[in-house]
Parts: sequence; structure tokens; C-alpha cells
Amino acid sequence: EQGLSPEEVVKRITDEDALRDRRQVAVMDARGQVAVYTGKSIISRNTDAGDRAHWGAWAGHALAPNISAQGNTLASEEVVKAMVRAYQNAEGEMVERLMAALEAGQSEGGDIRGMQSAGILIVRPFTDYPNETNERVWDIRVDDAVNPFKELRRVMNVRLSSRHTQRSAELAQAGKLAEAIAEQKKAVAMHPNNDGIRYTLAQRYAQAGEYLNALESLENAIDMQPRLKEDAARDQAFAKMSDMVEFKRLTGSYNPSQ
Repeated sequence: EQGLSPEEVVKRITDEDALRDRRQVAVMDARGQVAVYTGKSIISRNTDAGDRAHWGAWAGHALAPNISAQGNTLASEEVVKAMVRAYQNAEGEMVERLMAALEAGQSEGGDIRGMQSAGILIVRPFTDYPNETNERVWDIRVDDAVNPFKELRRVMNVRLSSRHTQRSAELAQAGKLAEAIAEQKKAVAMHPNNDGIRYTLAQRYAQAGEYLNALESLENAIDMQPRLKEDAARDQAFAKMSDMVEFKRLTGSYNPSQ
């Protein structure tokens, strides 16, 4: 707000902090300029054999345009370097790139004390989205888990799956059924235990005339949620399949005496 550069911000807040030698802070401005500070006592603690919690660890950072990765009590400098590379090379939304960075850091040893928690927070300014009521685009976290990164990715995928389902609906509405199926399959892969997502995939297959695939997906959905039998029997998406014996058996409308 005062027009200071990241370097000036870091200098001011560390100059005024009596405990600055034990701090680590990174500041990035809207143009992607970064300044990072790692107090000297963090490094000395990492090399003090008497400090059993931190001994032998590494503290520091790695930078690239618009990117900063920093940490302490890390296995090596490769942890932050791998995070930066992964973020640069990953595809998809920002949340997916950040997730890739976390996993890459862990693959190089991460924190020497092991794993416990993980989180991703992404915000945007209200001024750019005046109709929004929450500046937090993504706020997901795992407070305690054997493998928090695996659980964080699962939570992320649950949310992303709904976006693929929405995109699938838009493509189906436009008559692009092959692309709609591909999007819905992505949703299933991200959230495989959701009966509604599998049911929607069955609908997309039925709309495309791929009735055998539709039956398979519908059966999977019904296995998860039996009440979907009644929904499917009335669903116009399956109208052209209504006379198929396999469909009738699946939905409970088959009468062998007819």
C-alpha cells in the first residue's frame, strides 16, 4: 500500500523484529517480484548437533518469475528446486500446479521430520470479481494424515470433478457428445466413489448411442445407490434404451411374462 518493493518490505519488517534471526519470510508483489529472508539462526539450528529437531536440515529458497518456494527443516535444497520446476511444468489450473509442486517437494525428501499436514490457499481480489462474496477461490487443507499430500489431492479432485461434470453438460448441450463423454470420464476418474457422477456418464453414453457403455456405467451407479433404478426408469436420457431387456432388468422394470 505504501509503494514499497518486496525487498523494502522485507527489510522493514526484519529491521523492526528483534527475533529476526529466527524468522523466515517471503514477499511477492503483483508484478511477481520476490524477496525472501531466512534468519541466520535457522541455518545455525540446522547445523547444531545439539538441536535434535532440526539438526542436519536445510533452510532457504528457490525463485523463478512469479514463483517462490521456501522452507526450513528440509531434506536439501532440491526440495524447493523441485517445487519450482514442478509448478513451471505442470498443466491445469493453479491449484493443480500447486499440488504438483507440493508432491515434487515431498519426492525430494520434504521436511526431515516427516509428513503431517498440507494445504493450498488461493485468493483473488474482490475488485476484479465484484459479484463474488468470497475471495478464496481454493482453501483446502489436511491437518493430520499419514500421507497428507495424497489426501489433499483427493480433496482437490472431488472439487475439480464437479467442474468437469459441468463442462460435460455444456458440451452435451452443444451436441459435442464425444467431448462431453471425455469430460465426464475425467470426473469419474477424479471422484470414482460418487454415484451421481457415474450416472451422468451413463446419460452421456446413452445420448451418444453407446448403449453397452451406458448400461455398464448405469450398473456401476446403481450398485452404489440402488434408488437410481427408479430415476433411470423415468429418465428421458435412456428413452431409446427402455425396450432393451438388459435395461429393464437393471432398472427392475423387466417382466418375463410379457
